[in-house]
Amino acid sequence: MIRQQKAGRKTPCLRQIYLEARWLVSSTADYASSRKVLDHMRQVLAMKQDPHGREQLESDGSFAPCCDAWWLKLDMTCDELITMSYKWQEPKYPVKLFDAVNSPEKLTAYMDTVLVSDVRKTGIDHARELNMAVASDLQRFILYEGTLKELPTKVDLDPKLRETLLQYEDTKWQDPKTGMWGAWYRSADGTVVKTANLSITFHVVSFRDGKGVHHWPQLIDTTLAMKNERYPFGWLEEGQYPSNHHNYDVVRLWHLGWSQASGQQRQQIGKEIEGMLDFCLHKSLQPDGSFNSPEEDTVSSAFYFGVSLLSEAGYFSKKNRFWTDRSFPESEEVRQRIEKRIKAIG
Repeated sequence: MIRQQKAGRKTPCLRQIYLEARWLVSSTADYASSRKVLDHMRQVLAMKQDPHGREQLESDGSFAPCCDAWWLKLDMTCDELITMSYKWQEPKYPVKLFDAVNSPEKLTAYMDTVLVSDVRKTGIDHARELNMAVASDLQRFILYEGTLKELPTKVDLDPKLRETLLQYEDTKWQDPKTGMWGAWYRSADGTVVKTANLSITFHVVSFRDGKGVHHWPQLIDTTLAMKNERYPFGWLEEGQYPSNHHNYDVVRLWHLGWSQASGQQRQQIGKEIEGMLDFCLHKSLQPDGSFNSPEEDTVSSAFYFGVSLLSEAGYFSKKNRFWTDRSFPESEEVRQRIEKRIKAIG
């Protein structure tokens, strides 16, 4: 898929199939469905172009004709509606996917369903769904409602969803010991283990713009302490090498919580960001303006997280340089090089 992307193929349908396959293979014991989706992906890869583009389905209002999981349809639809909102456009059909969660009772019941995974019993690890559907998509749909960031769903959301979501996150889900959010797991003896998940925490905090977040000192301490651990419980991809994606998540959290950081924490943060920029600019960024990011699932996401890290750390603009007074005179040349490569590959 990535080779064909680099050759100029548009892959909206292929990426939907890939994401469903990745979830089924890595997070479930549903081998029959895994084989079915993998076979489907092989068939579409053999075609000259994707059988579907970015069209909306009238049946459920989603923009995901190539996958079946409700939460993946929600995630793909969220991406499309974000793009439409930037263009002051709205979808042709209402997003009926929200029927499943459009009341405080339905929303709470759904979050309860995916918060705790009992893998021995169900054969499903809900962490990925919890991260994308709740921490990412529902946060944006619900918390952006009535703001300049509102997404055009053509659906009237229950006004009590906002209070329900925030109360759930703050009083039930966040772990005060670590300051973080994560997937919970039921162990063999019935006890529940709470994890500190970097990606889930990033999404919860980022889409709240850091507002109303509790336990900042613990959250910052935890992000610093997990430096050498494997993602999603640390910064390292596969426990071996740095990642612009995970580094961006950490820097975004620190940026939003900077006012709550102690002097010692700020010193540690500054030292770590220096190392992250060194990795991004001298190991990940290539001479042609592309990023070497083997952990990313598309060419565009490799660009997205490389640029996002540099932007969040204030490399391109002094207004984001929350952690240092240092200047970066070479940044304009770097920006032009990246932009030129993006345009060159279409």
